[in-house]
Amino acid sequence: MFEQTRFEGTLSGHGHRQPIAFTAEVDRDGVLAVRLGRLPSTDAAHGLLHFPEPTEPLDRLTLEGEAADGATFFSDSFSILSESHTSLPGQELDYQGQCAVADITRGPAEPYARSSKLWHVRRLSTVHRISRETELGTVVIGGMDEAANSQRPSGFIHLLHRDGVVGDEWMERSERLLTHVSRILSFACGSYLTPVVERLFDGPRERLRVVRRVAAPPPNLAPFSWVHMEPIFRLACDTFPGRVDEIARIDPAIRWLTMPRPTWETELVNAMTAVENLLEVELPGLAKTFQTERAFRRTVRPVRQHLEDAGVDPGMVDKLPELNRRSFREKLTALLAERAIVTTDFPDGWLADMIRTRNHIIHTGALPVGVGDGGGIPGQVIWAREIATRLILDYLGFEGGYHSWLNRDRILDFPSCRPVGDA
Repeated sequence: MFEQTRFEGTLSGHGHRQPIAFTAEVDRDGVLAVRLGRLPSTDAAHGLLHFPEPTEPLDRLTLEGEAADGATFFSDSFSILSESHTSLPGQELDYQGQCAVADITRGPAEPYARSSKLWHVRRLSTVHRISRETELGTVVIGGMDEAANSQRPSGFIHLLHRDGVVGDEWMERSERLLTHVSRILSFACGSYLTPVVERLFDGPRERLRVVRRVAAPPPNLAPFSWVHMEPIFRLACDTFPGRVDEIARIDPAIRWLTMPRPTWETELVNAMTAVENLLEVELPGLAKTFQTERAFRRTVRPVRQHLEDAGVDPGMVDKLPELNRRSFREKLTALLAERAIVTTDFPDGWLADMIRTRNHIIHTGALPVGVGDGGGIPGQVIWAREIATRLILDYLGFEGGYHSWLNRDRILDFPSCRPVGDA
């Protein structure tokens, strides 16, 4: 993405500023590698070094420079991770480290015909490039079906401006559009998409913003496959800008569903926490409690007084507010009925079984004996993920085919939840 380039500049921080030469490159995995040149043993150079205590935040310095071809480099999040000493005159100190975020600008051979913003992401795959027109320009997505352990950002979300040079308003709104589209695609592909490298092409310059990210987990039980992304991508583009803030409210649910899951216990708790977020977003206040807060205070006042007079443990009194909260089962049942979510293909007793298993995990840290012993995915995990998926599809207003893992990865038509092709 960015070949190794030598820069001349400065490293500064803690009231010190030291001239320095360094190289920087961005490889095909979107990883930025910075190599600092050696420094003389000066007060300024020694003043840059500060290793924080384990409880302190990582130390941040500013590294900036310019290359012979006019390319520039800037990062205000450079951290020194190692230091060594030599006896070479003027080269006594060797500091090395990494940047959390860095901005690089460079000029192309010819000005770009259309300004655009491009996000390189991991885990997004499509059978071919897909495009959709929006009021900000054309959005194009694509990506390769990489190996499970690959961290290559071969997926991309690209917004091309209609014409002319972009302004500040387009820049701000383009960020909202790309965030909105990536949020819905994250739900679709089963892995939360964040830009590893952002590239802005504008006139005679290209700017790269490189972000150091943790490893992205492989997609898991995704409701849309890489050959079937177009319907959900179309919805993502068409709901901008009218439903951006509304859909952002279920971002926690999408993050819980796409979170790394080392165990089945984690998988079930994550999926049910996603459902909790959807209940919080969709149910009105009175559907979550039996009485208004004011009415409940009047109702419970004599009970509180009786307990206090009896000298019970204060912890028992503190639990009184929980009496006014409806149970998870009541709230979910109400929402499923209100939204007419189909559950006739779930097994009998699925909701009680799922809740009982989650509660056992919360109180013991492990699945109940006998659950998950068959070697496959526990049914409770499938049920939780399927109900979260259907609630999100309904919230998005999606109509069409999706992959149902409750039905062994068959494509169902939503909202009827019948196999595609059935009468």
